Amino acid sequence: MPPRKQVESLEHMCFMVMAGTLHRLAVELEEEPESCQVSAEELSSTVASLPAVINENMITKVIETIHQTVSRTRRTIGMRTCLEVLLQPHVQRLDLSGLFFKMRLPVAINMTIRNVVREQVGSMKNLMILNMVSKCSDEILCIVSQKCPNITEVIVSISDLVTDEGLKALALGCPKLEKLGISKCWEVTTDGIAYALQYGKNLQKLQCDQLGAVMINRFKKSNTTFKLTHFEQTQTLFEPQEEEIAWVGGACPCLESASLFVDDESLALVPQLGDIRVLEIETSAILGNGFVKAITNLGVSLLTLQLNYECVEFFLMWCHKLESVVLKAELEFLTDQYLKRILAANPLTEAKRIIIASEKHVPLTLESVYRLMASCPSLENLGISSWDITEEEFFKIRDDVRKNNYNFMIS
Repeated sequence: MPPRKQVESLEHMCFMVMAGTLHRLAVELEEEPESCQVSAEELSSTVASLPAVINENMITKVIETIHQTVSRTRRTIGMRTCLEVLLQPHVQRLDLSGLFFKMRLPVAINMTIRNVVREQVGSMKNLMILNMVSKCSDEILCIVSQKCPNITEVIVSISDLVTDEGLKALALGCPKLEKLGISKCWEVTTDGIAYALQYGKNLQKLQCDQLGAVMINRFKKSNTTFKLTHFEQTQTLFEPQEEEIAWVGGACPCLESASLFVDDESLALVPQLGDIRVLEIETSAILGNGFVKAITNLGVSLLTLQLNYECVEFFLMWCHKLESVVLKAELEFLTDQYLKRILAANPLTEAKRIIIASEKHVPLTLESVYRLMASCPSLENLGISSWDITEEEFFKIRDDVRKNNYNFMIS
């Protein structure tokens, strides 16, 4: 059965109380500053006296509190003051991703967020991690490159104000950069990506859907080697020659994961990348011998396989260490009896996440939910949105989870 939930920690409860208090004071300061118990300067001074790790945790907890308020009232009052107070010079980890993933904000508020970050980040000389998914700009990256020489991770995916200029500044000014996320930054060109690869000497992970094409087209004739642990090509179909993918494997000896949009023939070449542990495959082709060859060679090492095709049985039979299974395809053949036979051969004892979804019907029932819960002792997340399960049955599962205090989410 799934693991039990842990008791909510006193630490988390304290953080949420502090976050709620800070947000309430920020709202008062913006709405009725004359009657507020403290001034903005006093509130900032109090936060500045906290250890950096508490300050950093407060940023994410306050964003969570703001999200709850925005969801309930659609009001963003207090957000600017919260950010001005929390973005202190001693911050090492600045994670603002919740402002994108948790809520939709008006253009004016997004501009306010960028303005506050631009004003504050220049004083963060110890900053190591910056996550500004969808909210970043070249201007912010240029300041980071000048004032934050110790930064190791920058995630700015889906930011339409990030261009080659920002990437070049970052690659030159931040020699310790190890992880860079620029997926779906539509204003970034292959020149900017190549520049980041060339000058990011310590870059280990570059999240970029054109990575494969840029590496092969720009660097294959050179003797360049990379410290990359992740390889990716999903914007266009990846159709490498055998010598090209062998070159990638040699030029990137540390590869552990890959995300690819490929056909069956190219899949057969994937093992030449190295001992891949996480493989995400997107394809519109009919999978055959290439898929079989890839999984036969990688099955022993794979921990995660995400596949948008219905070739389910083969990889489940071969991959006994899978921790994450995501199937998104036409799965009308996947019945309770079919799944029972699969689990008899490979009970997926390591699986923490299983998502089985289709635009059409998936003929799995309540029986398979309980079979997976019994078979997978590590299971924490089960996606059943396309299954043959009634609303009443869904609520029954949810009630059973609550009653047994399982650390398990069903969706």
